[in-house]
Amino acid sequence: MRKGIIILLCLLIAGSLFAAGRTQQQGGMATRPATSEIGPHGIRYAVDQTLRRIYSTEVSNLRAFDNSISATDADFNALGQKGLISRDRYDLLAPGLAERWEINADETVYTFHIRRGLQWVDHTKTPVPGAELTADDFVAVMEWVLDPTNLSGNAHQYNRYIQNAEQYYAGEVPLSAVGFRAIDRYTLQITLNQPVPYFLQFVGFLPAYRPFLQQHYRTYGTELNTVLFIGPYVLTEYQHSFRRVWEKNPYYFRADQIHIERIVDTYNAEASLLAPELFIRGEIDYASVSADIIDMWVQDPRTRDYVSPGRPNHLFQWYYMFNFWPQFDARHQPSNWNLAVNNEAFRQSLFYGLNRLNAHLPVDPFNPEVYLQSTITPVGYANVGGVDYVDFAPLVEFSHHPTWGFDPQRALAFRDQAIRELTAQGATFPITLLMPYNPSTISWGFEVQVVAQQLVELFGPNYVRPVIEAGPTATFLAEIRREGNYAFMKGNNGGVAPEDPAAWVFAFQPGQNWNFMDLATGAQTRAIYARYVELLRAAEAIPYRTVERYAAFAAAEHHLLRHAMVIPYYTTGGGYHVYRYNFWDGFGNPSSGGLKIEGMRMLAAPMTAEQWRLLHADWQVGREAALRAQR
Repeated sequence: MRKGIIILLCLLIAGSLFAAGRTQQQGGMATRPATSEIGPHGIRYAVDQTLRRIYSTEVSNLRAFDNSISATDADFNALGQKGLISRDRYDLLAPGLAERWEINADETVYTFHIRRGLQWVDHTKTPVPGAELTADDFVAVMEWVLDPTNLSGNAHQYNRYIQNAEQYYAGEVPLSAVGFRAIDRYTLQITLNQPVPYFLQFVGFLPAYRPFLQQHYRTYGTELNTVLFIGPYVLTEYQHSFRRVWEKNPYYFRADQIHIERIVDTYNAEASLLAPELFIRGEIDYASVSADIIDMWVQDPRTRDYVSPGRPNHLFQWYYMFNFWPQFDARHQPSNWNLAVNNEAFRQSLFYGLNRLNAHLPVDPFNPEVYLQSTITPVGYANVGGVDYVDFAPLVEFSHHPTWGFDPQRALAFRDQAIRELTAQGATFPITLLMPYNPSTISWGFEVQVVAQQLVELFGPNYVRPVIEAGPTATFLAEIRREGNYAFMKGNNGGVAPEDPAAWVFAFQPGQNWNFMDLATGAQTRAIYARYVELLRAAEAIPYRTVERYAAFAAAEHHLLRHAMVIPYYTTGGGYHVYRYNFWDGFGNPSSGGLKIEGMRMLAAPMTAEQWRLLHADWQVGREAALRAQR
């Protein structure tokens, strides 16, 4: 029934979408004429290098430098702009509008050398007379953003790090005191309040041509003719809630590496519902395959070979957490749990007894291994000196584990040890595992049942007794996690320091309300946590992005894992998708839904799941080689 509705809706809107006359049908999936070139693993490139999409959320403005509060705005407008620093195809730092940079000895002064001869263009792809990119264009944006009357959502990007930026924003110092200045036509100098180890990874400062910005000021970016472009694409057509067209910028400094010539976006309020069927018909080139239809897609001969996983994005990291401050109802025996959670052998039994792969199958039944992690900081998140953070000793003991930490024999040995020690302390068995879940989160209810069943099957019914409870949907965090109203539960943590191990310590800091390690009552547990805080503070005291800093954070993280204070689980970026482009070739800063469109090419036929797997493997090998080259 649902599929029939989708088809009917597609027919009704087909006239307002793109002409699909150049597509052909192959095994039920639309294809396009191919060039003679054969890419890796048999992929064929389309003659027509046009990317077609539909969308349901409109942008609020066309100011790339003023939309950090809206991911939709930021992703869309990034197509037409460029920052000081970019990314290569392996997500490593690369020059952007700045061709090179230097850092002073104490890492508080960054000097960026802007590329010469770069041309600002308008929405007709016409160069603006005399409008060459200069360092002052970055300063112009800084002044606009730090003008309180503009109410910019990006002020924090400057106030957080730049010398005297916050004071200037408050009207306490003159503009000349701000550590963000053009020292000549092509040199931008940025002075920080203090060293920031991940400043280069954070840098997202964008320019705007000063005379044009001053001419339009608050109306800049409100209409197509009030914005200029310096990036890989130019927005040549913009009809609000109807149609948007990006075209390749012939004046972009890497125009020879821009293969996709046009990007055509068509608005439809039912985009998420319609996208899968429109993809089959070849009218769009990407679709997310939602959980409610994924079973149908993987069983349908037309589509089953094309469903691929999403790329891990590390926006959040998920763990199974022990609650060291049990505040739940007496019927669940919080005192008994308190004895158990302060016993390291008990924690170790669950650490090695949790089958992460089985647990994640309800969330992702087809590609769970893409996202599973055996460390708190995810693989590929941070690197220094050509070495991934998770490969630093002693943390490497846990990273790259073939079963992500699951070891039944060790788990059972720790179970027997825990039973002896806890019985001597007066604990009773089985230990109640209060495991609440948020019913509004898809698949969590099924997942917690799998975890409960798996633990009982491994340990037997007399060791732990899982109790599964559905928590409130809207107030789950407030009433469950933050109140200590659980024993053993999945939780997540978002990174707050870009590409630095400091991103993932927030949940384990004193005073946080994830698992309340700092409120533990057991003497041994308190000593373990005190040592962690000591190691953490030592790592944080190294204010530079160095091997020493990473090794110090690795020692702190290893300490938590060695004593089973938390169980790493998986990183975000899941779901199921179909693509008619090879995004593994993309580079540059993420744009348009997280895509790195520079370097990408449209495919004649949809990428198969097997091609996705092989291309991903190639990408991983290439990234490892690129890291080695930095050593």
